Amino acid sequence: MSVYNITFSPTGGTKKAADLFVSSFCPKSVCIDLTDPCADFSAFSFHEEVSASYLSPPTVDWFLPSPYRDYRRCAETA
Repeated sequence: MSVYNITFSPTGGTKKAADLFVSSFCPKSVCIDLTDPCADFSAFSFHEEVSASYLSPPTVDWFLPSPYRDYRRCAETA
């Protein structure tokens, strides 16, 4: 079972909240920080065995950052 905690948190506040939330029921989740310029995103695999992915974007006046809009489009077409 794989659980991904995917965050976009330029200031760190959203990541703190997401980590606290996800770790409360899944302490072995994998954190993917979309703001990390050194992250190798090709190392992550999304397939049928992934049990859950928790997306935690910051919102400002209900605006969703582009990495999440792109991910949501890909997820909807899969």
